[in-house]
Amino acid sequence: MDGKLFLGVADNNQYAVAVVGDSVGRIIATSVGGSVNHQYHGISQARKNLRVLLTRALGYFNPGCLEGACFTYKWDPVASDQEMACVIQGVLSAKEIRVENFVRSCTLGMNTDKDRMLLVGGQTNLVVFENNGGVRFQMREDPTASDLRRRLVEKLEIEANLNGHQELHELLELHQNGDLIGALDELARSGNPLALELIHEIAHDLVSLVIKMTKHFQSYDPVIGLYGQVLFGSRLVYERVSYLIEILFPQAQVKEATLAPAKGAYLSTLVNRKPYCEPEVISNSSLTWGNLEQRGWLYANGEQVAERNDQQIF
Repeated sequence: MDGKLFLGVADNNQYAVAVVGDSVGRIIATSVGGSVNHQYHGISQARKNLRVLLTRALGYFNPGCLEGACFTYKWDPVASDQEMACVIQGVLSAKEIRVENFVRSCTLGMNTDKDRMLLVGGQTNLVVFENNGGVRFQMREDPTASDLRRRLVEKLEIEANLNGHQELHELLELHQNGDLIGALDELARSGNPLALELIHEIAHDLVSLVIKMTKHFQSYDPVIGLYGQVLFGSRLVYERVSYLIEILFPQAQVKEATLAPAKGAYLSTLVNRKPYCEPEVISNSSLTWGNLEQRGWLYANGEQVAERNDQQIF
């Protein structure tokens, strides 16, 4: 190890996940915080969130300690390399700043010699597939289909006289978009039939994306990673999606891929430096999270973050 550190950041307009690693592929720190998308939140707020993200990851803030940084955004394209250089001014002094395609970051962050797929449940559902020959495919769902608030309103209009209607109406009034899925999950667990029905519909839509992508499968034992606010915010959705995939593809390996996009962004900074990277080693277990039981979406310091236990990173 030469002492050089590299940063990868994955952003979905609501929150950002950071991975910091060395020059041989060892991840040494991770963190989660507010979005660093300047086009959505403004340059000033993006810089502030980036500074907090780095401080949480490293425990201190030294902008000169990073050799390179790569950013990837779910909503492509957000920025050019040159535009990001303006955003990080005064926050980072990395020698190389780049913006990576989100789809490429997703597959690069899933380290396997098998066919790989990342299923993303969020504001827009997305599935990314790459076979072991490096050929990549992607499919996005119509954004209106994954608009949870719209789906709740439609459910209330159609099922106006059914049991559970009033509770669902109150949920819609009391909760903002960011925590709707968690509130819906809790309501479904309490036995509300309309909430449970909607949870199953959401899970079905996500699994349908996986089924549509099977035409590109070279084998039926791919590694399938699950990622995104809808999957992590609702344990019922996560469990239902996992269950259905395991029935449809019993040879597939289904995993939670919490850090895949950010890890892929970090690895992008190393692609041109080394022909390969050693397996990552986690050295700060208090800050790492991935492949673990989701305990709920929280608001910390006004920012939406995911609270997780420590486990092996996918």
